[in-house]
Amino acid sequence: MFADQGLHAASMADVAAQAGVAVGTLYNHFSDRDALLGALLESRRRQVMARLDAALEAGREAPFDAQLGAVFRVLLSHLEEHRAFLRIALQGEHGGLKKPNATGQAIEARFAQLVRRGLEQGALAARSEALYVMVLMGIMRAMLMRVLHDGPGAVALPPVDDVVELFMSGARG
Repeated sequence: MFADQGLHAASMADVAAQAGVAVGTLYNHFSDRDALLGALLESRRRQVMARLDAALEAGREAPFDAQLGAVFRVLLSHLEEHRAFLRIALQGEHGGLKKPNATGQAIEARFAQLVRRGLEQGALAARSEALYVMVLMGIMRAMLMRVLHDGPGAVALPPVDDVVELFMSGARG
């Protein structure tokens, strides 16, 4: 309902009707619409973090660029799968949701882990780890902004191989 009607237009009554439950039942689980949205955001955060962790674990011994590609495939597929929901969630975030961006912080931690692997493999020039993480976060934020501003029928996000090649062309030693 949030994705279909917008963050502020969807009421708890609309959500309850869509879920096939009474409004009171919804209020038994969530104190208000913000609590419901927070629970949905947390669910999405856990989902993408589990997928990222699985990709990082599965690719632990792979070359850095393959690991980076796997991470971006997870992130980009998550954006595509949940484009409508993420658009309204990002609008809410910019509108002043009170909770810090736990998803962004968790993604940043995973990028830092990945960059350390790239440095250890010698796939990245010996520059600042923090700079590499900032660049990767910048790429990710740019994609998020595209999701925020694009509507239905939007242009697809860039292919993962293009994203990896762009990063690697500036990061190789």
